[in-house]
Amino acid sequence: MHSLRSRGAIGAPRLRLGPVLIVGQICLSLVVLAGAGLSLRSLFNLQRIDPGFVIENTLLFRLNPASAGYADAARIGYYDRVQAALDNLPGVQHAGLMQFLPLTDEVSVGGVQLTSLADAQIEGSYTFRQMVNARFFDVMGIPLITGRAIAASDTADSPKVIVVNETFARRYLAGRDPVGHTLRMWSAEWRIVGVCADTIFDDVKDEPPPTSYFPMSQRLYGRFAATSVASATFAVRSDLPASVLTADIRRVVTAIDPAVPLMDVMMQTALLAQNLGRERMIAILGSALATLSFVLCAIGLYGIIAYDVSRRRGEIAIRMAIGAQRGDVARPIVRQALTLTVIGTIVGLPVMFGAILLIRSQLHGIEPHDPATLAAVVMTLLLVATLAALLSAWRATRIDPIEALRSE
Repeated sequence: MHSLRSRGAIGAPRLRLGPVLIVGQICLSLVVLAGAGLSLRSLFNLQRIDPGFVIENTLLFRLNPASAGYADAARIGYYDRVQAALDNLPGVQHAGLMQFLPLTDEVSVGGVQLTSLADAQIEGSYTFRQMVNARFFDVMGIPLITGRAIAASDTADSPKVIVVNETFARRYLAGRDPVGHTLRMWSAEWRIVGVCADTIFDDVKDEPPPTSYFPMSQRLYGRFAATSVASATFAVRSDLPASVLTADIRRVVTAIDPAVPLMDVMMQTALLAQNLGRERMIAILGSALATLSFVLCAIGLYGIIAYDVSRRRGEIAIRMAIGAQRGDVARPIVRQALTLTVIGTIVGLPVMFGAILLIRSQLHGIEPHDPATLAAVVMTLLLVATLAALLSAWRATRIDPIEALRSE
Protein backbone atom coordinates (compact mmCIF):
# COMPACT_ATOMS: atom_id res chain seq x y z
CA MET A 1 0.00 0.00 0.00
CA HIS A 2 2.85 2.31 0.77
CA SER A 3 4.22 1.73 -2.74
CA LEU A 4 0.88 2.51 -4.40
CA ARG A 5 0.45 5.73 -2.38
CA SER A 6 3.94 6.78 -3.38
CA ARG A 7 3.18 6.22 -7.06
CA GLY A 8 -0.02 8.17 -6.73
CA ALA A 9 1.72 11.01 -4.98
CA ILE A 10 4.33 11.20 -7.69
CA GLY A 11 1.89 10.70 -10.54
CA ALA A 12 -0.73 13.22 -9.49
CA PRO A 13 1.34 16.34 -10.18
CA ARG A 14 2.25 14.95 -13.58
CA LEU A 15 -1.37 14.49 -14.48
CA ARG A 16 -2.11 18.06 -13.42
CA LEU A 17 0.92 19.35 -15.31
CA GLY A 18 -0.14 17.71 -18.59
CA PRO A 19 -3.32 19.76 -19.10
CA VAL A 20 -1.44 22.94 -18.16
CA LEU A 21 1.18 22.24 -20.81
CA ILE A 22 -1.50 21.57 -23.42
CA VAL A 23 -3.31 24.83 -22.60
CA GLY A 24 -0.01 26.74 -22.67
CA GLN A 25 0.97 25.30 -26.03
CA ILE A 26 -2.43 26.13 -27.49
CA CYS A 27 -2.14 29.75 -26.25
CA LEU A 28 1.34 30.20 -27.74
CA SER A 29 0.43 28.56 -31.02
CA LEU A 30 -2.70 30.70 -31.28
CA VAL A 31 -0.67 33.92 -30.97
CA VAL A 32 2.08 32.87 -33.40
CA LEU A 33 -0.28 31.42 -36.01
CA ALA A 34 -2.51 34.52 -35.91
CA GLY A 35 0.49 36.83 -36.38
CA ALA A 36 1.83 34.79 -39.28
CA GLY A 37 -1.57 34.55 -40.94
CA LEU A 38 -2.16 38.29 -40.73
CA SER A 39 1.36 39.06 -42.05
CA LEU A 40 0.87 36.73 -45.02
CA ARG A 41 -2.49 38.24 -45.90
CA SER A 42 -1.06 41.74 -45.55
CA LEU A 43 1.80 40.86 -47.93
CA PHE A 44 -0.71 39.39 -50.39
CA ASN A 45 -2.70 42.64 -50.28
CA LEU A 46 0.44 44.73 -50.84
CA GLN A 47 1.44 42.64 -53.85
CA ARG A 48 -1.98 43.29 -55.39
CA ILE A 49 -1.74 47.08 -55.07
CA ASP A 50 -1.81 48.94 -58.36
CA PRO A 51 0.87 51.67 -58.10
CA GLY A 52 -0.77 53.57 -60.95
CA PHE A 53 1.86 52.81 -63.59
CA VAL A 54 2.95 49.82 -65.66
CA ILE A 55 5.08 47.29 -63.79
CA GLU A 56 5.39 44.38 -66.24
CA ASN A 57 7.97 44.29 -69.05
CA THR A 58 9.56 47.57 -67.98
CA LEU A 59 13.33 47.84 -67.60
CA LEU A 60 14.96 50.69 -65.69
CA PHE A 61 18.50 52.03 -65.88
CA ARG A 62 20.29 55.14 -64.68
CA LEU A 63 22.68 57.42 -66.56
CA ASN A 64 24.96 60.01 -65.00
CA PRO A 65 26.41 62.24 -67.74
CA ALA A 66 27.74 64.64 -65.09
CA SER A 67 30.30 61.99 -64.12
CA ALA A 68 31.58 62.06 -67.72
CA GLY A 69 32.06 65.83 -67.72
CA TYR A 70 28.72 66.96 -69.17
CA ALA A 71 27.87 70.40 -67.81
CA ASP A 72 24.44 71.87 -67.29
CA ALA A 73 22.45 72.23 -70.52
CA ALA A 74 24.66 69.67 -72.32
CA ARG A 75 23.09 66.98 -70.16
CA ILE A 76 19.63 67.70 -71.56
CA GLY A 77 21.03 67.28 -75.07
CA TYR A 78 22.64 64.00 -74.05
CA TYR A 79 19.37 62.68 -72.62
CA ASP A 80 17.59 63.63 -75.87
CA ARG A 81 20.10 61.65 -77.94
CA VAL A 82 19.65 58.59 -75.72
CA GLN A 83 15.87 58.95 -75.98
CA ALA A 84 16.06 59.03 -79.78
CA ALA A 85 18.30 55.95 -79.82
CA LEU A 86 15.94 54.02 -77.55
CA ASP A 87 12.94 54.95 -79.69
CA ASN A 88 14.67 53.38 -82.71
CA LEU A 89 15.55 50.10 -81.00
CA PRO A 90 13.65 47.09 -82.46
CA GLY A 91 11.17 45.64 -79.98
CA VAL A 92 10.93 48.79 -77.81
CA GLN A 93 7.33 49.89 -77.35
CA HIS A 94 7.93 52.98 -75.24
CA ALA A 95 10.86 54.71 -73.55
CA GLY A 96 10.91 57.74 -71.29
CA LEU A 97 12.92 59.63 -68.71
CA MET A 98 12.42 60.63 -65.08
CA GLN A 99 14.65 62.16 -62.46
CA PHE A 100 13.87 59.83 -59.56
CA LEU A 101 13.63 56.06 -59.50
CA PRO A 102 10.06 54.93 -58.67
CA LEU A 103 9.24 52.86 -55.57
CA THR A 104 12.28 54.11 -53.70
CA ASP A 105 12.97 56.85 -51.18
CA GLU A 106 14.39 59.04 -53.96
CA VAL A 107 11.91 61.90 -53.79
CA SER A 108 11.82 65.66 -53.87
CA VAL A 109 9.17 67.38 -51.76
CA GLY A 110 8.35 71.09 -51.68
CA GLY A 111 5.70 73.52 -50.50
CA VAL A 112 2.90 74.70 -52.77
CA GLN A 113 1.98 78.32 -53.38
CA LEU A 114 -0.92 78.74 -55.80
CA THR A 115 -0.40 82.27 -57.12
CA SER A 116 -3.58 82.13 -59.23
CA LEU A 117 -5.76 82.04 -56.09
CA ALA A 118 -6.43 84.68 -53.46
CA ASP A 119 -5.66 82.13 -50.72
CA ALA A 120 -2.38 81.29 -52.47
CA GLN A 121 -0.65 79.53 -49.59
CA ILE A 122 -2.51 76.54 -48.22
CA GLU A 123 -1.61 75.61 -44.67
CA GLY A 124 0.65 72.57 -44.61
CA SER A 125 0.59 72.22 -48.40
CA TYR A 126 3.26 70.19 -50.17
CA THR A 127 3.85 68.25 -53.36
CA PHE A 128 6.12 65.45 -54.51
CA ARG A 129 8.14 66.73 -57.50
CA GLN A 130 9.28 64.65 -60.45
CA MET A 131 11.26 65.88 -63.47
CA VAL A 132 10.26 64.02 -66.67
CA ASN A 133 10.53 64.24 -70.43
CA ALA A 134 7.76 64.21 -73.02
CA ARG A 135 7.70 60.39 -73.30
CA PHE A 136 7.40 59.69 -69.57
CA PHE A 137 3.61 59.31 -69.39
CA ASP A 138 3.61 56.91 -72.37
CA VAL A 139 6.24 54.53 -71.02
CA MET A 140 4.80 54.49 -67.51
CA GLY A 141 1.25 54.09 -68.77
CA ILE A 142 -0.12 56.87 -66.58
CA PRO A 143 -3.48 58.01 -68.01
CA LEU A 144 -4.32 61.68 -68.42
CA ILE A 145 -7.57 62.81 -66.79
CA THR A 146 -7.84 66.27 -68.29
CA GLY A 147 -5.70 68.74 -70.22
CA ARG A 148 -2.46 67.60 -71.84
CA ALA A 149 0.77 65.88 -70.85
CA ILE A 150 4.30 67.24 -71.01
CA ALA A 151 5.19 67.80 -74.68
CA ALA A 152 8.39 68.03 -76.69
CA SER A 153 7.50 71.68 -77.35
CA ASP A 154 7.89 72.46 -73.62
CA THR A 155 11.48 73.65 -73.91
CA ALA A 156 13.69 75.98 -71.89
CA ASP A 157 12.48 78.92 -74.02
CA SER A 158 8.74 78.22 -73.68
CA PRO A 159 6.41 79.07 -70.76
CA LYS A 160 6.97 76.78 -67.78
CA VAL A 161 4.28 74.11 -67.38
CA ILE A 162 3.46 71.24 -65.04
CA VAL A 163 1.11 68.29 -64.82
CA VAL A 164 -0.41 67.47 -61.43
CA ASN A 165 -2.09 64.30 -60.20
CA GLU A 166 -5.67 63.83 -59.01
CA THR A 167 -4.75 64.07 -55.34
CA PHE A 168 -3.08 67.45 -55.93
CA ALA A 169 -6.14 68.76 -57.79
CA ARG A 170 -8.59 67.41 -55.23
CA ARG A 171 -6.67 68.68 -52.20
CA TYR A 172 -5.64 72.15 -53.38
CA LEU A 173 -8.13 72.97 -56.16
CA ALA A 174 -11.32 71.24 -55.06
CA GLY A 175 -14.30 72.41 -57.12
CA ARG A 176 -12.09 74.26 -59.61
CA ASP A 177 -10.73 73.31 -63.01
CA PRO A 178 -7.00 72.83 -62.32
CA VAL A 179 -5.93 73.55 -65.89
CA GLY A 180 -4.74 77.12 -66.21
CA HIS A 181 -3.92 77.72 -62.54
CA THR A 182 -0.39 78.71 -61.68
CA LEU A 183 1.85 77.95 -58.76
CA ARG A 184 5.20 79.28 -57.63
CA MET A 185 8.06 76.90 -57.05
CA TRP A 186 11.85 77.13 -57.34
CA SER A 187 11.59 80.92 -57.81
CA ALA A 188 9.49 80.54 -60.95
CA GLU A 189 5.85 80.50 -62.09
CA TRP A 190 4.48 77.22 -63.44
CA ARG A 191 1.14 76.81 -65.22
CA ILE A 192 -0.89 73.62 -64.80
CA VAL A 193 -1.64 72.17 -68.25
CA GLY A 194 -2.99 68.75 -67.27
CA VAL A 195 -4.14 66.38 -64.55
CA CYS A 196 -3.03 62.72 -64.55
CA ALA A 197 -4.10 59.68 -62.55
CA ASP A 198 -2.65 59.08 -59.09
CA THR A 199 0.54 57.04 -58.78
CA ILE A 200 2.68 55.77 -55.91
CA PHE A 201 6.33 56.65 -56.42
CA ASP A 202 7.81 56.05 -52.98
CA ASP A 203 6.17 53.35 -50.83
CA VAL A 204 3.34 51.07 -51.93
CA LYS A 205 1.97 51.09 -48.37
CA ASP A 206 1.25 54.83 -48.54
CA GLU A 207 -1.60 56.66 -50.19
CA PRO A 208 -0.71 58.57 -53.39
CA PRO A 209 0.64 61.99 -52.36
CA PRO A 210 0.03 65.29 -54.20
CA THR A 211 2.48 65.06 -57.11
CA SER A 212 3.73 67.53 -59.73
CA TYR A 213 5.51 66.58 -62.98
CA PHE A 214 7.87 69.17 -64.47
CA PRO A 215 9.56 69.11 -67.92
CA MET A 216 13.22 68.31 -67.39
CA SER A 217 14.15 70.65 -70.24
CA GLN A 218 12.76 73.60 -68.22
CA ARG A 219 14.96 72.96 -65.17
CA LEU A 220 17.65 75.44 -66.20
CA TYR A 221 16.81 78.93 -65.00
CA GLY A 222 17.72 81.51 -62.38
CA ARG A 223 19.49 80.08 -59.36
CA PHE A 224 19.23 76.60 -60.92
CA ALA A 225 21.14 77.58 -64.08
CA ALA A 226 24.14 75.53 -62.98
CA THR A 227 22.31 72.69 -61.21
CA SER A 228 20.48 70.74 -63.89
CA VAL A 229 19.73 67.10 -63.25
CA ALA A 230 23.09 65.33 -62.92
CA SER A 231 21.65 61.82 -63.32
CA ALA A 232 18.32 60.45 -64.46
CA THR A 233 16.51 57.15 -64.93
CA PHE A 234 15.20 55.80 -68.22
CA ALA A 235 12.28 53.37 -68.34
CA VAL A 236 11.99 51.11 -71.39
CA ARG A 237 8.94 48.95 -72.08
CA SER A 238 9.44 45.93 -74.32
CA ASP A 239 8.45 42.28 -74.68
CA LEU A 240 12.07 41.32 -75.34
CA PRO A 241 13.90 39.22 -72.73
CA ALA A 242 15.63 41.41 -70.15
CA SER A 243 19.09 40.13 -71.13
CA VAL A 244 18.55 40.93 -74.83
CA LEU A 245 17.06 44.33 -74.09
CA THR A 246 19.87 45.24 -71.70
CA ALA A 247 22.50 44.28 -74.30
CA ASP A 248 20.78 46.41 -76.95
CA ILE A 249 20.49 49.39 -74.61
CA ARG A 250 24.13 49.08 -73.53
CA ARG A 251 25.18 49.03 -77.18
CA VAL A 252 23.35 52.22 -78.17
CA VAL A 253 24.30 54.09 -74.98
CA THR A 254 27.96 53.16 -75.48
CA ALA A 255 27.76 54.29 -79.10
CA ILE A 256 26.58 57.75 -77.98
CA ASP A 257 29.31 58.14 -75.36
CA PRO A 258 31.28 55.23 -73.87
CA ALA A 259 32.33 57.45 -70.95
CA VAL A 260 28.79 57.39 -69.49
CA PRO A 261 28.19 54.05 -67.72
CA LEU A 262 24.91 52.17 -67.54
CA MET A 263 23.95 51.89 -63.85
CA ASP A 264 21.26 50.31 -61.65
CA VAL A 265 19.80 48.14 -64.41
CA MET A 266 16.76 46.25 -63.17
CA MET A 267 13.22 45.28 -64.05
CA GLN A 268 10.35 47.24 -62.58
CA THR A 269 8.99 44.03 -61.05
CA ALA A 270 12.26 43.53 -59.15
CA LEU A 271 12.02 47.06 -57.82
CA LEU A 272 8.51 46.38 -56.55
CA ALA A 273 9.72 43.19 -54.85
CA GLN A 274 12.57 45.18 -53.30
CA ASN A 275 10.09 47.77 -52.04
CA LEU A 276 8.21 44.98 -50.25
CA GLY A 277 11.38 43.31 -48.95
CA ARG A 278 10.76 44.16 -45.30
CA GLU A 279 7.16 42.94 -45.36
CA ARG A 280 8.20 39.76 -47.18
CA MET A 281 10.91 39.05 -44.60
CA ILE A 282 8.44 39.56 -41.74
CA ALA A 283 5.97 37.21 -43.42
CA ILE A 284 8.65 34.55 -44.04
CA LEU A 285 10.00 34.69 -40.50
CA GLY A 286 6.48 34.68 -39.07
CA SER A 287 5.54 31.70 -41.21
CA ALA A 288 8.65 29.79 -40.17
CA LEU A 289 7.96 30.51 -36.51
CA ALA A 290 4.31 29.58 -36.93
CA THR A 291 5.25 26.31 -38.64
CA LEU A 292 7.66 25.46 -35.82
CA SER A 293 5.05 26.33 -33.20
CA PHE A 294 2.45 24.31 -35.10
CA VAL A 295 4.69 21.23 -35.24
CA LEU A 296 5.70 21.55 -31.58
CA CYS A 297 2.06 21.97 -30.59
CA ALA A 298 1.06 18.85 -32.54
CA ILE A 299 3.96 16.80 -31.15
CA GLY A 300 3.44 18.08 -27.61
CA LEU A 301 -0.28 17.52 -27.71
CA TYR A 302 0.15 14.01 -29.02
CA GLY A 303 2.96 13.27 -26.57
CA ILE A 304 1.01 14.40 -23.53
CA ILE A 305 -2.11 12.51 -24.57
CA ALA A 306 -0.08 9.41 -25.42
CA TYR A 307 1.69 9.59 -22.05
CA ASP A 308 -1.63 9.82 -20.25
CA VAL A 309 -2.92 6.85 -22.25
CA SER A 310 0.19 4.79 -21.40
CA ARG A 311 -0.35 5.47 -17.67
CA ARG A 312 -3.91 4.23 -18.00
CA ARG A 313 -3.07 1.01 -19.87
CA GLY A 314 -4.29 -1.09 -16.96
CA GLU A 315 -7.58 0.78 -16.69
CA ILE A 316 -8.13 0.59 -20.46
CA ALA A 317 -7.25 -3.11 -20.49
CA ILE A 318 -9.77 -3.87 -17.71
CA ARG A 319 -12.51 -1.91 -19.48
CA MET A 320 -11.85 -3.76 -22.73
CA ALA A 321 -11.67 -7.10 -20.89
CA ILE A 322 -15.13 -6.62 -19.42
CA GLY A 323 -16.62 -5.76 -22.81
CA ALA A 324 -15.95 -2.07 -23.54
CA GLN A 325 -16.00 -1.32 -27.28
CA ARG A 326 -13.20 0.54 -29.00
CA GLY A 327 -15.42 3.59 -29.43
CA ASP A 328 -16.06 3.61 -25.67
CA VAL A 329 -12.29 3.72 -25.09
CA ALA A 330 -11.55 6.32 -27.78
CA ARG A 331 -14.28 8.85 -27.02
CA PRO A 332 -13.02 9.98 -23.58
CA ILE A 333 -9.51 10.44 -24.94
CA VAL A 334 -10.69 12.58 -27.87
CA ARG A 335 -13.12 14.49 -25.64
CA GLN A 336 -10.37 15.31 -23.15
CA ALA A 337 -8.02 16.58 -25.88
CA LEU A 338 -10.69 18.74 -27.51
CA THR A 339 -11.81 20.08 -24.14
CA LEU A 340 -8.27 21.16 -23.30
CA THR A 341 -7.89 22.69 -26.78
CA VAL A 342 -11.07 24.71 -26.36
CA ILE A 343 -9.93 25.87 -22.90
CA GLY A 344 -6.52 26.82 -24.35
CA THR A 345 -8.21 28.74 -27.15
CA ILE A 346 -10.50 30.62 -24.78
CA VAL A 347 -7.57 31.50 -22.52
CA GLY A 348 -5.37 32.39 -25.51
CA LEU A 349 -7.83 34.65 -27.36
CA PRO A 350 -7.30 37.73 -25.09
CA VAL A 351 -3.54 37.17 -25.25
CA MET A 352 -3.72 36.89 -29.01
CA PHE A 353 -5.82 40.05 -29.41
CA GLY A 354 -3.36 41.99 -27.28
CA ALA A 355 -0.30 40.62 -29.11
CA ILE A 356 -1.51 41.31 -32.65
CA LEU A 357 -2.22 44.94 -31.76
CA LEU A 358 1.57 45.31 -31.61
CA ILE A 359 1.80 44.59 -35.34
CA ARG A 360 -1.15 46.78 -36.38
CA SER A 361 1.16 49.29 -38.10
CA GLN A 362 2.70 46.49 -40.20
CA LEU A 363 -0.63 45.35 -41.65
CA HIS A 364 -2.12 46.63 -44.88
CA GLY A 365 -5.65 46.14 -46.14
CA ILE A 366 -6.59 43.92 -43.21
CA GLU A 367 -7.75 44.53 -39.66
CA PRO A 368 -5.83 43.00 -36.72
CA HIS A 369 -9.01 41.21 -35.64
CA ASP A 370 -9.79 39.86 -39.12
CA PRO A 371 -12.50 37.21 -38.56
CA ALA A 372 -11.49 34.98 -41.48
CA THR A 373 -7.85 34.74 -40.41
CA LEU A 374 -8.62 34.18 -36.75
CA ALA A 375 -11.27 31.58 -37.57
CA ALA A 376 -8.77 29.74 -39.79
CA VAL A 377 -6.21 29.74 -36.93
CA VAL A 378 -8.72 28.36 -34.42
CA MET A 379 -9.94 25.70 -36.86
CA THR A 380 -6.34 24.67 -37.57
CA LEU A 381 -5.62 24.17 -33.89
CA LEU A 382 -8.83 22.19 -33.42
CA LEU A 383 -7.87 20.01 -36.38
CA VAL A 384 -4.40 19.38 -34.93
CA ALA A 385 -5.88 18.49 -31.55
CA THR A 386 -8.41 16.17 -33.15
CA LEU A 387 -5.76 14.36 -35.20
CA ALA A 388 -3.45 14.01 -32.17
CA ALA A 389 -6.32 12.70 -30.05
CA LEU A 390 -7.49 10.28 -32.75
CA LEU A 391 -3.99 8.88 -33.18
CA SER A 392 -3.61 8.39 -29.43
CA ALA A 393 -7.09 6.89 -29.20
CA TRP A 394 -6.31 4.52 -32.07
CA ARG A 395 -3.18 3.34 -30.26
CA ALA A 396 -5.22 2.88 -27.07
CA THR A 397 -7.74 0.68 -28.84
CA ARG A 398 -4.90 -1.54 -30.13
CA ILE A 399 -3.96 -2.55 -26.56
CA ASP A 400 -4.16 -6.28 -25.92
CA PRO A 401 -6.02 -6.59 -22.58
CA ILE A 402 -4.28 -9.87 -21.59
CA GLU A 403 -0.79 -8.52 -22.37
CA ALA A 404 -1.50 -5.19 -20.70
CA LEU A 405 -2.79 -6.83 -17.51
CA ARG A 406 0.13 -9.26 -17.45
CA SER A 407 2.62 -6.35 -17.71
CA GLU A 408 0.84 -4.58 -14.85
